Amino acid sequence: MFLTEAGKKTGYGHLMRCLSLVKEFSKLGYLTKLYVELDNKSTHPSHGVHSANWKTTLHPKLKTELQSAFGLIIDSFQAKYQKVDELVRINPKIAFIDDWTRREYKKGIVIDWTISAEDFAYPQKSTKAFYLLGNKYCAIREELMPQKKKLIKKSITQILLIFGGSDHNKMTEKVSQLLKRFLPAISQCVVFGPGVDPSVVNTFRKTKEKNIHIYHNISPLKMRHLMQSSDLAISAGGQTLYELAFLGLPTLCIQTAENQLDDIRGFRRKGVLFYMGKNNEKGIYSKIISNTIRLRKSIIRRRISLNAQKLIDGQGARRIASFCKEKWSIQ
Repeated sequence: MFLTEAGKKTGYGHLMRCLSLVKEFSKLGYLTKLYVELDNKSTHPSHGVHSANWKTTLHPKLKTELQSAFGLIIDSFQAKYQKVDELVRINPKIAFIDDWTRREYKKGIVIDWTISAEDFAYPQKSTKAFYLLGNKYCAIREELMPQKKKLIKKSITQILLIFGGSDHNKMTEKVSQLLKRFLPAISQCVVFGPGVDPSVVNTFRKTKEKNIHIYHNISPLKMRHLMQSSDLAISAGGQTLYELAFLGLPTLCIQTAENQLDDIRGFRRKGVLFYMGKNNEKGIYSKIISNTIRLRKSIIRRRISLNAQKLIDGQGARRIASFCKEKWSIQ
């Protein structure tokens, strides 16, 4: 059983990566159920996902389900320490996906697939917990499989803009207008996530720019197609960076939330993305233009693409599910 959160404020990355694991556990023969606590007035884009305010008071029926489950997987930045302890007491067969290492877990399986997390995350490890750390455990959505070598074209003709499920900083419009002004010959694929209000998308569509293609709440298969056909991405941090790396798409990254920094640092150290800075940082827009021009050189994009695909092999969800099955079966 899975417990997570999603919405306009928290984003949809937690939900997406839980869905990746749901499929792997299903392949192992387990019945799965995913509960998501939504932000106020938010909706979730996936069928088979159940809404529940599990971070406050557990409904007795849900508590009974948690007690009888083969195991629990929790993916939440917002759950309080008291709630984490309560869930461990309800069912000790528990795993936590946590790539923002603010908590110490006394028991359970702790999962953090940040690049090189095995070198720095959770230095004070509990002897009663197991740790799955590093990019080998990165869960990638099945619909993005299989991994194929990225075709690097001689020039940049198409740029993918993607700023997460909600884009509460409104970076999509700002960057799109920037590219339109300084690099008008380059086609833009602008992707709005499920947390973006349809009225915002419709207003953007009314501009009817020939070179700007607008997408809203698209399927994983469509996302894969756009990532494969684009020559460069301009993206926020978070889970999207791992999918872009898996498919080998060179990326300019803009930090839009505090919890994205470890991911960005990891990819930057490996030389597989260009960090533009925080979304409100002075000079960020000139960096975007200058680095886009720099990456016109196909030899640079080819090197980045190959190195990125070496980092993320797409087998992380399978490794996690197999490890949990092994440990929980004997517990």
